[in-house]
Amino acid sequence: DIHALINTVSEITGRNFIVDPRVKGRVTIVSRKNLDPESIYNVFLSVLDVHNIVAVDADGMTKLIPKAIAKQAASPTNFGKPDLSGDEQITEVYQLSYGSVRDIVPILKPLLPPTSHFAAHTPSNTIIITDTASNIQRIISIIQRLDQEEPVGDTHVIYLRHAQAKDVTGLLNDLISSRRKTAEKEGNAKISIQAHEATNSLIV
Repeated sequence: DIHALINTVSEITGRNFIVDPRVKGRVTIVSRKNLDPESIYNVFLSVLDVHNIVAVDADGMTKLIPKAIAKQAASPTNFGKPDLSGDEQITEVYQLSYGSVRDIVPILKPLLPPTSHFAAHTPSNTIIITDTASNIQRIISIIQRLDQEEPVGDTHVIYLRHAQAKDVTGLLNDLISSRRKTAEKEGNAKISIQAHEATNSLIV
């Protein structure tokens, strides 16, 4: 029973838990090696994540609540790239340096689970995400890859239905390379095409 697991983890790690009454169910854990208290807690967070439960630290206590309401709970807030990792819930406030949040939002939304909170504040060019630390780190790494100093006139996301994005990107980039000299003579703007394999889309 999940409550037996919570009691065991509390005894081993010394953490105090406040358990939401909606936290119920049975879990199975298989481990073939000894784990230290920190590793046990990380496994515990992963188990909670699988069962749509999150741990939120507040005032020396750890609240265990369903994911569906977790985004409304007070969670640790970071500004910039998060230092935390694992399945602990945090809120990340990240401001883009070069690109526009309007261009990046369509790329990021499909990568986040429906239980997360994701919002863009256009006036400050800032994105606010509430999710597990590991998911947020993954999203921030994608943002940093896209948020480059090179000026971009327009960014479009094209979702492919049949072809593979990585294959189409190679063909299009070969075509662009063959015409690059002509484009430079005519003063045309540079075209950048990247494949986003997770959503099978092209970023143009």
